[in-house]
Amino acid sequence: MEEQTLALSGGKLIDGNGGAPVENTVVVIRGKRIEAVGRVETVRVPQGAEVIDVTGKTVMPGLIDAHLHLLGIRSMSQVTWLIDPPHLRGMRAVMDAWRLVDAGFTTVRDCGGMLAIYLKGAVEEGSIIGPRIVAAGLAVSQTAGHADWHFVPREWNERLMLGRLADGVAEVRKAAREQLREGADFLKIMTTGGVMSEKDEPTASQFSMEEIRAFVEEAHNAGVKTATHAQGTQGIKNALLADIDSVEHGFYLDDECIELMLKQGSFLVPTLAIVESIVTRGGEAGVMENTDHFGNFAFQVS
Repeated sequence: MEEQTLALSGGKLIDGNGGAPVENTVVVIRGKRIEAVGRVETVRVPQGAEVIDVTGKTVMPGLIDAHLHLLGIRSMSQVTWLIDPPHLRGMRAVMDAWRLVDAGFTTVRDCGGMLAIYLKGAVEEGSIIGPRIVAAGLAVSQTAGHADWHFVPREWNERLMLGRLADGVAEVRKAAREQLREGADFLKIMTTGGVMSEKDEPTASQFSMEEIRAFVEEAHNAGVKTATHAQGTQGIKNALLADIDSVEHGFYLDDECIELMLKQGSFLVPTLAIVESIVTRGGEAGVMENTDHFGNFAFQVS
């Protein structure tokens, strides 16, 4: 069967290489590949191609969100996260995946939550519309860690489908293997507290070095990358010394952390957009007041 050929004609092109936008362009797409790009007068449109006039519109590469959570939540109030029925959140998440595509995101990296594993499968089989999803499965947290919702009974943690509690080397290994069994593309661990936790501070280190090393070893044995929720300096260093692949947030990076990252090729995902949004509009979004963390109210970038 001959591949379909499309020609997007007349649009403003942003090619993603840092250059100035180019007016009045043509993008020729054959099947799943871009075959030709350039100004209208320089590109030949193949005979039989479907020509779509995009004059007045902008054509650009798909956006990538390197850190999000497809949880189907509608408020930053942790109470609603636990009260809302899981099936309702699942249906919301389906629509959220569709909205991501409409907003121009073609790939997203979900950094904790079992819903993303299921959404990924549904997108890949064509059952729902959504971006490519790279999913971590449940984030692994110690008891009283960042993904342990301290104000409710321990068993309620499972209702949110965000994190998995584990303590000790053997249990951390098992938690990592469970996520691999579910089809996680990478694994995430919490090595510090968080700014919307009830009892643990963002600067508090979590998990022992032995536990972190065991977690990373299980991931690397399976050929997948690792990420850590890490805000405080020591928790960042611990994760880097255990050979973590990416640091999420990294608010209190110091020179030693940076040198370690450069030496071993680790990445930083600073999550600046959500920080700015919650700091400026957190109250409107339902963030509960907590004067212990970062001023007048706490905010989360888990």
